[in-house]
Amino acid sequence: MFHLMRFPRLFYMATLGFLIHQYVFSHFNYPPELFEPRGLFRLIPLSMPEPTVMNAIYILTAFSLILVIIQDRIPVRILAFVLCFYVFGIRYNYGYLSHLDAGTTVALGVMAMARPGEFWPLRFISGYLILIFFMAGLQKLYRDGWAWAASDPVAQIIWRDRLVLYPADTEQISSLGMFLIHSGLSVLLSYYVLALELAAPLALFARRAFVFIFPQLILILIGIQLTIGRNFIYSLLPLIIAGWFYIRETRPPRALSPSRP
Repeated sequence: MFHLMRFPRLFYMATLGFLIHQYVFSHFNYPPELFEPRGLFRLIPLSMPEPTVMNAIYILTAFSLILVIIQDRIPVRILAFVLCFYVFGIRYNYGYLSHLDAGTTVALGVMAMARPGEFWPLRFISGYLILIFFMAGLQKLYRDGWAWAASDPVAQIIWRDRLVLYPADTEQISSLGMFLIHSGLSVLLSYYVLALELAAPLALFARRAFVFIFPQLILILIGIQLTIGRNFIYSLLPLIIAGWFYIRETRPPRALSPSRP
């Protein structure tokens, strides 16, 4: 229970980090002609305000997250969820779609409905993270089958990102990425990633499976960061923290050693 009470604070600290990362590295000067709501936002479209207003909303959102960290109350959780729903969802109204970013928003909604110290949000958020990986693998399998892995997508993404983002700078490809390409391990890694994503739902039914699969999924995110440079781990960090706490809270109690007479 001690660890469970610390979970909300770390969760909202990670969300604050994701918010700052998005504010620093994202550009929000979307022209009106790009307005194209995706997913849920087809029902509740959000338009981009003036830059000064958007900056003020970001500051207010960050303040609400800090307030939850300092004084955890359900009304403040709801306020943080509403503001983050707008800030994280604005891109979905301009042709952008990412289930990874949506994960944090869903988790914030779950936290807004939970009272401090309750266990069920951990289980729900951890399971949701597992399903994100499973849906990613299922989409690959449905679209291309196992040929997705045979086509060496890791190497393709590394070279494509270099040519598009850094056409004049070959140093942007990490040494690890180059090693994977030239050694042929990138193909094996692609098969491994797809197989692990498809096996992810096993973690929903047994704690041992969760303990075995969950860390490997996180290592995949770290590997993507090191080789390709895509910052998926920032958007999923709040959910990763939930998974880590779930493992800690579901540990079987240690057997007490018999006392000597």
